[in-house]
Amino acid sequence: MLIFRTLTNLFSNDLGEKYMIQNYNSILAKTLIYLPLTKKNTQIALTNVILNYCIYAYRKNDLDFSKYLYECYKEFVDIQFESDGAKRLILGLGTLFCINAELVLNVQTTSDNSAKRFFTALEKSASQLNADTLECLERCRALVKKL
Repeated sequence: MLIFRTLTNLFSNDLGEKYMIQNYNSILAKTLIYLPLTKKNTQIALTNVILNYCIYAYRKNDLDFSKYLYECYKEFVDIQFESDGAKRLILGLGTLFCINAELVLNVQTTSDNSAKRFFTALEKSASQLNADTLECLERCRALVKKL
C-alpha cells in the first residue's frame, strides 16, 4: 500500500510527475493487475494513482492519453470496489469526459463501451456504495448527457 501511496504522491512535484508519465505503461499495467486483489486502503491508493493520471491528462489536454486511460475502465467491471475507490474512478472518468469530446460521443452513440460497462458494474454493487459515491455516479452520467 505504501508503494502505491508513494506513486500517488509523486504527482505532487514536477520531477515525480515526469517519472510517472515516462513509466505510465508499466505503472498502469501493474495497477490494473493488483487492483482486483486489494483491500480497502490499497484499493484507494491504487485508484488515486488512476485519478492522478486522469487529472494529468486534463491539465495537459492530452487527448491520446485520455483515450488510453478511458480504455483502462473496461478492466474495472469485474472488481468489487469499496465506495471511496469507486468514487475516485468516477471522478477520473468525468475528468476524461471534460477534455475529450470523442469519449463522450463514444458513450452517447455506442451500446457497448468502457463507460457503460463500468457504470453497469457499479450499479450492481450500488447497495454497498455510500450516498456521496452514488451522487457522483449520477453526476457523471448527467455530464455525458449534457456534453
